[in-house]
Amino acid sequence: HHEFQANCSVSRSNLNDDPIVFPNMPGASHSHTFMGNTTTNAATTTSSLYAGGTSCITPGDKTGYWMPTLLNGNTAVQPEGRQVIYYKSGVLDYRSVRPFPSGLRYVVGSPTATLDDFRNHPGAVEGFECGDSAFNWDIPANCPAGTQLNARFQAPSCWNGLHLDTPDHKSHMAYPVLGVCPNSHPVAVPMIEFKMAFPVSGDMR
Repeated sequence: HHEFQANCSVSRSNLNDDPIVFPNMPGASHSHTFMGNTTTNAATTTSSLYAGGTSCITPGDKTGYWMPTLLNGNTAVQPEGRQVIYYKSGVLDYRSVRPFPSGLRYVVGSPTATLDDFRNHPGAVEGFECGDSAFNWDIPANCPAGTQLNARFQAPSCWNGLHLDTPDHKSHMAYPVLGVCPNSHPVAVPMIEFKMAFPVSGDMR
């Protein structure tokens, strides 16, 4: 599949920080669960990541990963153990994939996305999964006892080759079209896919 995995556990949790969207503004974001780098906060920079520790199984992986915190009522639900972050080829010509440029940053998805936005998003994989149930575009009302709630999402993997970030934190990145990067974003970089597994089952309402 032309892929490898980063296996990283939760490093920091329940922080209302987002160093990309709200840099140097602690508490300005919704709650996030952080994996990988152990120092990630609102003031994070590329240099601070290099100097930080990691919860990833590979000692040299200083990446900061974060996602919205899953809540059960007002209680945070944290993934257990190391989670799987895939680095894949998002294009058919996997030999054209280049390493990320140092300092590249972008966000994927939106906190205001609707169910239809999620279902039709180019990064959607199989929605929410639990047991043998997949392609749920909202959290299922019930998951078989002892299963986990899984969610997977893919990031864009075509870069415009010019900007490490843009004001909306998205425009410099694009998804491939039929396995090929568009002319506006000609540089293929690794496609990141999060696969998060939350230890919840039973009544999910």
